[in-house]
Amino acid sequence: MALVASDFVIVPIQCQDWAVKGCQQILSYIARVQKRVNPKLKLLGIVINRFNARRRMENLYQKILQENFNNQMFQTVFRDNVPYVESVTAKLPMTHYQPNSIQSQTCREFAEEVMNRVKG
Repeated sequence: MALVASDFVIVPIQCQDWAVKGCQQILSYIARVQKRVNPKLKLLGIVINRFNARRRMENLYQKILQENFNNQMFQTVFRDNVPYVESVTAKLPMTHYQPNSIQSQTCREFAEEVMNRVKG
């Protein structure tokens, strides 16, 4: 129902085997919704979430995602960092929990990237 009522959709994905395989299913479901009930629905992009660059497999899956979904991938990558979990526990947005942190900067960059795609 959310896709029926939405204009845009963002797909968050982890660089894990099951997530990469499931991404295709999600994208085909979005296409079905576009075709059947909401032709205005637009895939805004795919964003990598909880990324750990120290893991070789995650780097490999990031490369696979870039190759397969190049223009659909957001440039912003959310790394797997404790402050994100802490901000949820504190019931505060990251930009209020630690406003000057790298994680808050990542959130602001992502918001800017989203707005550019919405306008674009």
